[in-house]
Amino acid sequence: MTPNSSPVICIIVENEAAPADRRVWQEARAFVAAGFRVSIICPKGNGCESNAETLEGIEIYRYPSCHAHSTVGYIVEYTFALVDCNSHL
Repeated sequence: MTPNSSPVICIIVENEAAPADRRVWQEARAFVAAGFRVSIICPKGNGCESNAETLEGIEIYRYPSCHAHSTVGYIVEYTFALVDCNSHL
């Protein structure tokens, strides 16, 4: 990191899209206000269907939603989110 660059935070959410997830959105906005560069990786849903967008300086990347119902399902879901996150950073 260079002295002029902002620290980066990546928030990974598995259950609701941003900015619809109010708690996550408030946290992301607080990080931006503190000088961080923020990216959110989350599922699509709740009217948030675009693959990527920037709102209020927060980069949002969305993956197709899949609702896991087992341990294996959660592992697949989180693995997909992490792979998607790494492809955007």
